Amino acid sequence: MGDFNTKIQGPRYKFNPDERSRLMYSLIQEYELFSVNTQMFCHGPVTTFQSYDNGPSTVVRSYSYATIRNWKGVKCKKNSVFTHTEGEQSTRSVSWDRARKYGYINDYSFALSQHLWTAEFPRHEINKLIIEDYYNKIVSAIKQAEQETLPYSIFKPYQKPYWNKSLTHLRDMMRLNRIEWLNNCNCHDLKCDAFNHYKQAKRAFRDAQRSAIDEYESAIAQKIENDIDVDQKSVWIILNKRKQKPHTCTALKKDGTLFTDSNDLMIIWYDHFQNVFSQSVYSEPDRETYISDRVSTIREINRTLNEKDDLQFSYSDVINICSHLKNKQSVWP
Repeated sequence: MGDFNTKIQGPRYKFNPDERSRLMYSLIQEYELFSVNTQMFCHGPVTTFQSYDNGPSTVVRSYSYATIRNWKGVKCKKNSVFTHTEGEQSTRSVSWDRARKYGYINDYSFALSQHLWTAEFPRHEINKLIIEDYYNKIVSAIKQAEQETLPYSIFKPYQKPYWNKSLTHLRDMMRLNRIEWLNNCNCHDLKCDAFNHYKQAKRAFRDAQRSAIDEYESAIAQKIENDIDVDQKSVWIILNKRKQKPHTCTALKKDGTLFTDSNDLMIIWYDHFQNVFSQSVYSEPDRETYISDRVSTIREINRTLNEKDDLQFSYSDVINICSHLKNKQSVWP
């Protein structure tokens, strides 16, 4: 199930139901669901649009109990179902490229369905503890299926040889502060403590990362300087590893024949670009004239339509419109 463009009643939102909302309510009753964001343990916006003069309003996307999704517009209280958790920060990440390449996605889907099959839908009174417990069961099933079937990316020290335990700690702190910021407000206000803590942690991690890179480069340079006269072999090993390998075309297939000689490759590319940039020769002059006339006609029609659609207004007109807008309303329709 997903989100529905309809109104849903709840403890935090009341309205006069229409036909669509009654149908949705009957569906919710049939499957024993309810709208999470209209419950009292959530706070934040309940409606996405409020018309003028106390007119109609639309409730935010209603996430049913079976969906268990996160919407950034609604924040639940601490330790509720929709908060990001520290457990989300895993030291390993799934290698989705390998999973798609070797067909592990189907195995993952099957394993996930097997684990979710044992998750029983609550039949008694619904509250935030029951929602959290049901949510944890779903997350555990996803994690278990992931660990059983999906390959993980392996840390390769040669890609980041400067990495150390201090950087790992600062990176984890940055991620935790980011989670705290997302759970609190997800705003970019400089007066927000959560946002400032996240930016400070991120700045500290980046500074430490740059410092570690500089130290590593300095150590490599010092090693080369010390070994250049006594151990040239190790010096050349370091230099060759750091030398960028050329990325050139060494083989090309044309008309079913594979060419590897550099002279043949240059001739093929020369002929190709000569054909691309040479002046075209039309065998049908009338066709060329027809296309040119047609393009000119279309451009003239487009220019005429654009001139008719031009709307003339002054700066005072814009100020007058904006001054009559309701608070917190966008100037766009």
